[in-house]
Amino acid sequence: MANEQAIPVRAKFPGSGASSVTLVLWGSTGCAAKLQAFDANDQLVAEAAVPAVPGRKTPADPMPQFELTVRAAAIAYVLLSGPRNGEFLAADELRFVPLAK
Repeated sequence: MANEQAIPVRAKFPGSGASSVTLVLWGSTGCAAKLQAFDANDQLVAEAAVPAVPGRKTPADPMPQFELTVRAAAIAYVLLSGPRNGEFLAADELRFVPLAK
């Protein structure tokens, strides 16, 4: 885990792609998170980011989750990135709206 944070996670969508993608995430307090959407021509079509994931208010609280959503005419795949060495970012859920065939 120590040196792999610079490698973004890629999720590719079947068929003609998606019009909306939402990730439910949690991670290290203060870790940045960025979701980028690309079309079939590898062009960036949408982006959502937070400079720092939310942290717990007290140690007894559960890890807070947050959402990043991107919308575009035809999303072929998304890239999730952000953590620096020693940090983590976990995707708890991925939701997408497929394009009609």
